[in-house]
Amino acid sequence: MTFSFIGAVGGGSGVAVWQYLTKTFNNINPASDQFIEIWDPNDPLLPEPASAHVLVYSKHMWMNKATTTDAEAYPPACGSSFGYKHYSKGEVPKKVYAWKGNSMIGFPYDYTAKRAYCGFGDTPSYTTGAPMMLPNCGAQGDFHQTDAIAPDAETHHEGDWTKVFNGGNGHYWDRPTFPFRPDNDGAGSSGSFFGRGYDGGHFPGGSGGPGTDTARGPTATRMADGLLDEFGLLKLFVKGKASADNNHADNGDYQVVLPPDLFLFGQLPFQYDASLLHLPVSNPPSARTLAPTPKMVFAVILEFKQ
Repeated sequence: MTFSFIGAVGGGSGVAVWQYLTKTFNNINPASDQFIEIWDPNDPLLPEPASAHVLVYSKHMWMNKATTTDAEAYPPACGSSFGYKHYSKGEVPKKVYAWKGNSMIGFPYDYTAKRAYCGFGDTPSYTTGAPMMLPNCGAQGDFHQTDAIAPDAETHHEGDWTKVFNGGNGHYWDRPTFPFRPDNDGAGSSGSFFGRGYDGGHFPGGSGGPGTDTARGPTATRMADGLLDEFGLLKLFVKGKASADNNHADNGDYQVVLPPDLFLFGQLPFQYDASLLHLPVSNPPSARTLAPTPKMVFAVILEFKQ
């Protein structure tokens, strides 16, 4: 899927055209036919961009106990980790190959098990072409009556990422005791372009803070520094959006909240056209009794300007 939107470049001056590219990568291992083509010097329809931005969410936690009779003895999901890579013109790869990897097995996690990493690179390989990799979440069944611990991607990522943010931990609590509330659970939120994810409490973590015993965590008020800075002032107006219910933690979903009559010093008021802005979000980390399909989320945002 591709489309474009127009917005101000870094610092709020000038105009750039942006293109969003994404693909679902179901391959566990690197594969030569699983890639996104970014540019081709021999194809006028694929010019080299001024910058390229790769955004990756690791695989959602494998909820392998969610539909069993003892699901209440296991925690809700931890949040996915998030990685961001910035490329400037002259270093943008022509293609990016991506793979989702396996889930982490066992705890403590074995960070030497590179097949339990999702990733991408300019060649379909774990070892050549400077692969960029994030450790995937583990299995719910590895955490009996204890919190689901998110992988430490900030310490154990592979490759020269621009930013890496950990997900938050899913919080186990003994729901069958009074007061039992089947309509809320303490999943941890995902790391995202807003920053680190947050731990759950009795309620799920938000994109802007942890869950507590009485309420879900707050949503983020702006995008993180050092990430998609070419968006300029628009970054200030991209806010977190809460998941739809209290059985899911925040997953990096967003909304654009633009005040009226924006203007730059010495200029007339102007408006951003943010109607076509598209950013990737992860699987929403889920309650202990819900089992979404674990998947990696992968997207590339290209900037074109003169």
